Amino acid sequence: MLPRLITAAEDELDAAGRMLSAARDAAAGEEFTIDGQRYRRTGRGSSTWRPSALFVTPADQPGR
Repeated sequence: MLPRLITAAEDELDAAGRMLSAARDAAAGEEFTIDGQRYRRTGRGSSTWRPSALFVTPADQPGR
């Protein structure tokens, strides 16, 4: 079971890395696609409260 757990963890880490990279490249309000799923970077373009925070939601969900 351990090899399967390691593979699953590596897959999740890879997906999270691709999401973070795409979100960093997107401007606030811009949409991007990862693995066939559309996402929207939400929030402000810049913030003094949490300047390194990125907020991402699925693009097909209404609201913020």
